[in-house]
Amino acid sequence: MTTPLYEKRGRRYYLWGNGEHWDTQTDAMQAGTCRLVYCPEPGFYRYRYDVTLDTAAFLAAAEVARHAMEEAMHEKARSATAMSQAVPWTPEQKRLIQQFERDMNATGAFLPTHWLQSTPRDIAQAGIDAVRRVYEETAGRGEGD
Repeated sequence: MTTPLYEKRGRRYYLWGNGEHWDTQTDAMQAGTCRLVYCPEPGFYRYRYDVTLDTAAFLAAAEVARHAMEEAMHEKARSATAMSQAVPWTPEQKRLIQQFERDMNATGAFLPTHWLQSTPRDIAQAGIDAVRRVYEETAGRGEGD
């Protein structure tokens, strides 16, 4: 469960980030271990990974890349009206269609929920996992240096 954190600017409060409740009984770390914590945007969930010093830089870069890939995939996955029709649209019709597309995309309604599909996060994570596996396999043979 995360707690939203706000900062005050003038008379208004703006979302700054989030905080997590810390449970020392279930989330204790051993001495000498490292953890990467990543929060892509204010208000987003923070992802935590136990890392080694050898993999920390890659995983940090991969988290930034994953968020960018998710955003790009969400943008490309949205449906849009084909504006090239046999009968041309009037300027008013084009304006209404574009407004409809913006409104429907804002609600996520153009991403079908009745089909089973991988989410952009699943796809991006699969790419990161594949690179991580190759890195771990080559590092084990001394080729990753």
